[in-house]
Amino acid sequence: MLPALTVPIKEWSLGLESEAAYWRLMTASGWVFRARNNNTTKVKTSFKKKVYDYSADLNARLDHMKPFLFEPELLSTADTGQKIFRVLDVGSGPISWMGWRLSRPDLFFESIPVDPLGHLYRRILDEQHPPGLQPTANGGPSRAVPARPLALRAEALTSLFAHNSFDMVASRNAIDHSQDPLRCLSEMVATVKPGRFVVLELFEREGAIQNYRDLHKWNFMWTQARGLELGGKGTRLESVQQILRKEVASINCSRGYRETVGLGATSAMHKGSIHKETSREREISCFLKKHVK
Repeated sequence: MLPALTVPIKEWSLGLESEAAYWRLMTASGWVFRARNNNTTKVKTSFKKKVYDYSADLNARLDHMKPFLFEPELLSTADTGQKIFRVLDVGSGPISWMGWRLSRPDLFFESIPVDPLGHLYRRILDEQHPPGLQPTANGGPSRAVPARPLALRAEALTSLFAHNSFDMVASRNAIDHSQDPLRCLSEMVATVKPGRFVVLELFEREGAIQNYRDLHKWNFMWTQARGLELGGKGTRLESVQQILRKEVASINCSRGYRETVGLGATSAMHKGSIHKETSREREISCFLKKHVK
């Protein structure tokens, strides 16, 4: 039995509107930026009463040639002679952040993004980034989205995907937005193949820092002494490795993301000047290796 770390579904659902508004803003502002000119243009919005430029993040996500960020770890657990690799991106948002290809041309790579708001994101992308758009004239990334997300909550991955079916399952800045984070982790471990990695990129104490607003209900914490822990408002911290000990052989974490474009280094225009809103000291990358059975 997993510990009871959940929020009521109605309470959790109230945060979906703000999440959708954020992503509609991000994809729209990047699109306006690309369509207007090739210079840096800030797009005024009322989101959080600041003016953000999301173009760097959006362009990185749209880059069809972007290498897969975790290729070394993916290949390190491959079977001998394996040529086909499938990766699941959990809580992807409208456009995956992980990259779309492997460096070796003889390998086939498929990334499947899923998100609870996938149905809405697909409509947004159909409006803002219609299929079939070509790369920009100056050789920049295509404005077509490489893969649209499926509508699926992380708590229900095995309702659509078979156990032990992916070569890697990854999530960035998403599991602490879920209704039931331990169920999410359990489902991610269930869908990854034995001996392969579940990858988590997280912000520490995100729930507390966001005052538990909207979807920010949970706090992940990591120290060398105590490992990866999870808790919510008014709850004790639970050891993730202890809870998942029957399924997970090891959890190795470090500070810092593999890549920080658009996350933890968001450019913002405030009182006429550009400044950085950085959370890099709170970034954690964790690799959970599933038992070989």
